[in-house]
Formats: sequence, C-alpha cells, structure tokens
Amino acid sequence: MDSAAPDTQRTMPVRDLIAGVSVAGLLLPEAVAYASIAGLPPERAILAGIVGGLVYAAVGRSRFAIVSATSSSAAILAANEALADLQRDLDAAYARWEALEAG
Repeated sequence: MDSAAPDTQRTMPVRDLIAGVSVAGLLLPEAVAYASIAGLPPERAILAGIVGGLVYAAVGRSRFAIVSATSSSAAILAANEALADLQRDLDAAYARWEALEAG
C-alpha cells in the first residue's frame, strides 16, 4: 500500500492538468457566447473566468466545485440589464424635460 503512494503523487499533477484543460475547452466557448449575448467583448468572459477561478482558489472550500465565467454570467447580465434600464429611464426623463421646455 505504501508503494502506491509515491506513484499517485507523481500522476496527480498530470491528471489535474488534463482535467483543467478539459473543463477550459468546454467552458471557454460557452463563456464567450454569454459575453456576446450580454453585448460584451469576448475578453471580458475570459477575464471573468480567470478572476473567478483565482478568487475561488483563495477562499473556496470544495475540491469538486467548478467556478467559471458562466458562474459569473448572471452577475454580468444583471449589471448590463440594470445599466440598460437606467439608460432607458434617463432617456425618458430627458424626453419629458424637453417636452416641458417646449411647452
């Protein structure tokens, strides 16, 4: 049983690398698609994935959780919609003001 432990220690980084590349290969296209739906450039999706992974690595507790840019997509989309709503409200207020000025 002790002879298996050193072999396991050597193969773990290789397995982790294969798992990371596999997950990235699946999630990056999805993240870029979510960014384009939100009207954001693709590099924002990649940045969100990197930042989300680093933050989870610093404070996360589960070995089995997958944190990706698509986890952040809800926040990105919500912020984008909130800004769009704010812009529509400002446009409507400006139109009302112009109408009042025109008399």
